[in-house]
Amino acid sequence: MEKLLLLLLLLLQQQQQAASHSTVEYLPGLQGRLPFPLETGYVGVGKDEELQLFYYFLESESEPTTDPLLIWLSGGPGCSAVTAIVNGIGPLRFVEQVYYGSMPSFVLNPHAWTKWLSDHPEYISNPFYMSGNSYAGKMIPVVAQLISNGNTAGKEPFVNLQGYLIGSPGTLRPQEDNYQILFSYGMGLISDELYKSLEKNCGGEYTNIDPNNKGCANDFRIFKQLVKNINGEHILEPFCTYDYLQGPYQMSGERRLLDEKLISLQRQDKCASDWRKHMKYWANDPKVQEALHVRKRIIGSWVQCNKISSVGSPPNYTLTIDNVVPYHANLSTKGYRSLIYSGDHDYSVPFQSTQKWIKSLNYSIVDDWRPWNVNNQVAGYTRSYSNKMTFATVKGSGHTACRYKPEECFGMFKRWINHDPL
Repeated sequence: MEKLLLLLLLLLQQQQQAASHSTVEYLPGLQGRLPFPLETGYVGVGKDEELQLFYYFLESESEPTTDPLLIWLSGGPGCSAVTAIVNGIGPLRFVEQVYYGSMPSFVLNPHAWTKWLSDHPEYISNPFYMSGNSYAGKMIPVVAQLISNGNTAGKEPFVNLQGYLIGSPGTLRPQEDNYQILFSYGMGLISDELYKSLEKNCGGEYTNIDPNNKGCANDFRIFKQLVKNINGEHILEPFCTYDYLQGPYQMSGERRLLDEKLISLQRQDKCASDWRKHMKYWANDPKVQEALHVRKRIIGSWVQCNKISSVGSPPNYTLTIDNVVPYHANLSTKGYRSLIYSGDHDYSVPFQSTQKWIKSLNYSIVDDWRPWNVNNQVAGYTRSYSNKMTFATVKGSGHTACRYKPEECFGMFKRWINHDPL
């Protein structure tokens, strides 16, 4: 969610320029007035403000003038922040059921992180933390370093940066892909024999396979066949293709209604209630866009993430940094706090890969591997280091840990932000 990142930085740098914003009081899908404060608006970017960035702002429900200021960046690159609000760390969650052409409904998320959210310049003196998930792991350390450098150079306004927290962070991509083999073996997705053969024939390198290495190429082909229908975000969740998720919601009126009923009658479809399908329908509904004060004709259809090009990145997006471990190392030397957490059922960024690069920083352990609990139950495992970095797994969770385990994630976040041990 690069746009939200730019939005915050521009708000901090252009305090004298008034931004267009509106209060949201009602949202389709939730009965009655919103029980929490929500503001949306635009900030212009560029010399002539030719690019308009849309933002969501949820004020702290506790002590807005002193509570930590938190910006949340979604992954992608180029994915929308609204998914975090309605199905991640935010105050709303879709009711998981099939909708026959009707408006998807919400329930309130009692474990939302909104007690700590804010993005207005008047909170510039508040302790500031950067946070996000997935590809935000590439952006956050870089931007945190830029903010830190700006503070050191005496640039105004001073940003009270205290640290950052990232879930399933994209950090060192080739390594993350390589560790998918070990993860799959540990989770019982591939056989012991295949794992040993992959290790022998490929030598631990699975991203740039030598085509002349027939043994490795054949093993890797078998591996990809075995995991091709596994949900990479959470291996225990149903595998739903993007084409199907677009599905009947793209149709209109009675046709969509009939097609959805036919699908549900033909089979017990675990993808019919997938939140991404509801999100696409809900966010493109004119009533929703009007309630959120989205300007008409400023964009086309809403999509969760910008279209991915043939080289694996959105149009006009250039990948320039493959490895952000040096940024973590530099931020550690400056004394910033960090919380790095992983869903232990996330295939796309395996927790073993995250542990590997954290260990490469070579900081001593101050609180060794142990369980952390919520409601007297094990919620995951954690380890803390002398550079003020904490690593944690979230048991039973996936790539976007807060979507699968909101209560546990909120407990983890609340303890860490309050400087309490997990």
